[in-house]
Amino acid sequence: MLPQISAGLTKNQIKIIAQNSINELMDSGRILEAAEALSIMEKFIEEVRSSKAFTDYVREEVAKNGKEITNSSGAKIELAEAGTKYDFSQCQDPILAQLQAKFEGAKAMLDERKAYLKNIPSAGVDVLIEDEIVKLYPPSKTSSSTYKITLAK
Repeated sequence: MLPQISAGLTKNQIKIIAQNSINELMDSGRILEAAEALSIMEKFIEEVRSSKAFTDYVREEVAKNGKEITNSSGAKIELAEAGTKYDFSQCQDPILAQLQAKFEGAKAMLDERKAYLKNIPSAGVDVLIEDEIVKLYPPSKTSSSTYKITLAK
């Protein structure tokens, strides 16, 4: 059904294996089984990567060799800081508080205006803005057709 994937593959090799697998799955008619299996693998990867214990152990292993390790296939595993966040609540800056309040007010007005524009009929509507009549139209809408898989709990 799906190929055995192991460590040591390059991005290009993975791309080739993926394309070959897609072709084989389309020929075999087992595409729905593969789609479910991919969702299961995605959930598995998400669970492992979100594990603090796993992350800590990988970091410990890399740290034994400095800040990075490059394996024989060229894959580099390195220590990194990700998702840095700043808490500005303790800054006590009145200018920041004023700007934040203005931003939140403007964002609320912007969201309200966008909601209004989404509900305009496709033929448009004439509105009076200041001293001028302007014809407004709804925004264009695009989407991508895909599929969704919900795994059992």
